[in-house]
Amino acid sequence: MFVPTPKKLMLALTMLLSSTSLAAAAAEFIPDVAALRQVVQPKGQAAMTGVALLAKGDQLLWSYGYHPEQALTGQHQLVVASVSKQITAALVLQAAAQGRLSLDAPVAGILTKEASRLGAITTRQLLNHTSGLGGAAGAVPGQQFVYGNQGYQLLAMLLENIYAEPYAAQAARLFQRCQMSASFAPTAIQPVSSAARLMQGLSLVDGQWQAVNLDSYELSNVPAGGIVSNAADLIRWQQCLYKSDLLAKYQRMQLVARGPKRDNHRWGEVFYGLGVQIVKQDGLLEWSHGGYLPGYMLTLLYYPKFDLTLVVWQPQSGDGKNPAQDLALQDQLRAVLRAQLVAAKKAPQTAAGQMAATK
Repeated sequence: MFVPTPKKLMLALTMLLSSTSLAAAAAEFIPDVAALRQVVQPKGQAAMTGVALLAKGDQLLWSYGYHPEQALTGQHQLVVASVSKQITAALVLQAAAQGRLSLDAPVAGILTKEASRLGAITTRQLLNHTSGLGGAAGAVPGQQFVYGNQGYQLLAMLLENIYAEPYAAQAARLFQRCQMSASFAPTAIQPVSSAARLMQGLSLVDGQWQAVNLDSYELSNVPAGGIVSNAADLIRWQQCLYKSDLLAKYQRMQLVARGPKRDNHRWGEVFYGLGVQIVKQDGLLEWSHGGYLPGYMLTLLYYPKFDLTLVVWQPQSGDGKNPAQDLALQDQLRAVLRAQLVAAKKAPQTAAGQMAATK
């Protein structure tokens, strides 16, 4: 597996900084809403229980919400599972911009009580899942991608040591800055169940749907998979993360610089940045993250060329044996949207070619 070294990554970032801009004008796009709706509301079949929002910038282009027993909208809250990692990654990158830490220095220098087991593991390796934690015995840091939550739990500890402030308070300040009023990092004082518009999640257990105990999630895993939010706030989050000055330009470019490749991903060739998945297929660049835990499944997609965000989530999860099957509707919605975007991306080139041919 190819894992970029800090030196190679620095060169790649320098080239990106000199040739690209995340603030470039977004390409035009008008979605085929009927095609998107057909995925979640197929004729003659049961509608998808869940929420989907599509937005260009902060302008909503399409919304969907359905639950067989109650109204369900983009304002309802959920536990966003591993999308929480983007929040933690942003906080870490802010600390790096302030000179509070170096991404390529061993974290044991700050987490001194964990030094014996962390060894030479760096902040960057925790962010991009190449620390070796959770991998095979004797795994060498920086050599292999092993997805997990432990690294992001350690990053929260790192932040708490640096700022002498609880992770939840740091996340709350970020949410306030990004105008994400429905989002919070649960604590013993403010548990998941305290969310005003929380949608109860269901999990498949022995073939039966069962309500999940929403306060049973481990608080230590909040930075990796336990943030509470809603679809509307997640659209604001993508704008704040990619389009605002939340991160300094250099840190923002590191966030989305292509890192290690995820093995055997159901989407094909998927790379991992710093809390962000990176896909470039058919000439279309996509930044994303997914989430899956008992009670909730989520896909968050952002297309920088179009400044387009798709959030789709379901208040239910399978038994964990076949996540690809459980997420099939979300993947299908992604595939339909991508096909439309690829066509839209090619359309201006086709028009330009036709104009040139008539001269």
